[in-house]
Amino acid sequence: MNLTMALFSALLAFLVGANQTESSDTCTAISILLHYLFLTTAFWNNVIAYDVWKTFGQGGGAFVFCRNGFSRKQLTVCSWCNLDEDMPSQKLCLTA
Repeated sequence: MNLTMALFSALLAFLVGANQTESSDTCTAISILLHYLFLTTAFWNNVIAYDVWKTFGQGGGAFVFCRNGFSRKQLTVCSWCNLDEDMPSQKLCLTA
């Protein structure tokens, strides 16, 4: 779902911003937004690829419950969500 929303947002921003090149500031803002959204899409793609590999590659698809009631898979997904939100913005700040 997150990959779909990231890709939808990136393509929508591209469609809306494709003809907004008259102003230099608007063009720069749209290019930064597009850069961030496509980086987010790439990171979500990485998360899905890792999850598919972990599920089908090593036979680790079973839920293992931790002491606090959350499954290990739920904790892994939450940590990937946190990582996915931070990494594209850090890369964007380094490349902009």
